[in-house]
Amino acid sequence: MATCLGDLLTLFILALLGSMLVGTMDTPIPLIAVILMGLAAVWFTRAVMQDEWVKNVAKGGWAPLVRIIIVSSFRDTKLKQRLTCRSAQC
Repeated sequence: MATCLGDLLTLFILALLGSMLVGTMDTPIPLIAVILMGLAAVWFTRAVMQDEWVKNVAKGGWAPLVRIIIVSSFRDTKLKQRLTCRSAQC
């Protein structure tokens, strides 16, 4: 339940930001936002890598997450194929 709510909140925030940025497409605001996000990512990475306890988790914790994403994508692709085949009477 908590995962679902977290996903919904993330999608809501992204949709809200996207809606706000659509009106500013021909201005430098999106470029400034991308630069600020890039700088924030670098700053957060440097801050995390200074803590020895978190450093090990940050370096090794990505592999299981990437595997789960790949498995989930494969499962969704297969499910979509089966539903398409069933609706087309394969």
